[in-house]
Amino acid sequence: MGADPGADPGAVPAAPAALRLPLLAAALLVAIWLPARGAGRFWDDQLLLIDNPRLASLDPAGVLALFRHDLAAQPDGAMTPFFRPLFLLAAAIDNQISGWLLPGSVAPAHLHSLLWHLLCCGLLWRLARRILAQGADPAARADPAWQAGIAQRSVGVALLYGLHPIQSEPVLWLSARNDPMCAAFSLGALLLALRWMGGAGRNSGRVSGAGIALLTLLAGLSKEHGTLLPLAVPLLGLVAGVPPRRLIPVAGPPALAAAAGVLATLALRAQADLLSVSPAPAALDLFAARWPLALTTMLGWISLPWPLDSSASLYRPLPGPWPAALLTLALAAATAAALAPPD
Repeated sequence: MGADPGADPGAVPAAPAALRLPLLAAALLVAIWLPARGAGRFWDDQLLLIDNPRLASLDPAGVLALFRHDLAAQPDGAMTPFFRPLFLLAAAIDNQISGWLLPGSVAPAHLHSLLWHLLCCGLLWRLARRILAQGADPAARADPAWQAGIAQRSVGVALLYGLHPIQSEPVLWLSARNDPMCAAFSLGALLLALRWMGGAGRNSGRVSGAGIALLTLLAGLSKEHGTLLPLAVPLLGLVAGVPPRRLIPVAGPPALAAAAGVLATLALRAQADLLSVSPAPAALDLFAARWPLALTTMLGWISLPWPLDSSASLYRPLPGPWPAALLTLALAAATAAALAPPD
């Protein structure tokens, strides 16, 4: 990958013509999803957002309580496998904003969810743009035709994600906002990992490492799938053109930074277990007991929607985890090999 330590190998000239198509795509996404503001509340919204007493206050004690309990307010105080305090904090902010601006209306909350979805689309566009630009020489970068091709393909990736029918759930259902929140932080971490692997800037390692760890932590506190990032970084390296023989030295440091964020997430979950009224098994014990299932879910989220999908819980029992894990890993490797350019 890029050998010049002072250059960003993913940088694409931001000419006005190159930005016209992304701006039009953003306007299309807003126009299509804006009616979501009138979607109302349904399903788990009652349990998680309406009947949850921990969302009533944003004072320091109330915010701290969100990080000491699980996703839903259990009548007996018991912990469930779902620890998503950052999502609950976003919901508590919604309640305060709705109370100030439009009492009784959930339109601000739906607009909040839409902003997360648009942020995911923008970050995915940026990530695709950087991947497609890897290895291009300076003469090609200055070519308007090359810039137009990069813009078309990266915008196509973002639109495929942003307009896919499966996005109806995270955009329309308030209780599913944890999906775009986790995805946004994960995509941000992957962007930093790609920049680090490209060797942009002398101090990019320290800054990117801290950013990757922090964003991984925020992703994990939004939904359990943030723990996927240490596995996603090496796959990203393969897709971006890192030769397999150099994968460990190039992708290893950012993957370790993501692993630090995962450990911080598990530590916070463990303290929530210990501080709960009726604790479930400690988070590390639960993870150790179910790690084949967790691995299966992680691999499925990284590669293809089948045999797993991104809405699967990290702790949901799955039939035959090992065959599914091996099959999904093979599909992920085949996908990375097909997309990676030749040495």
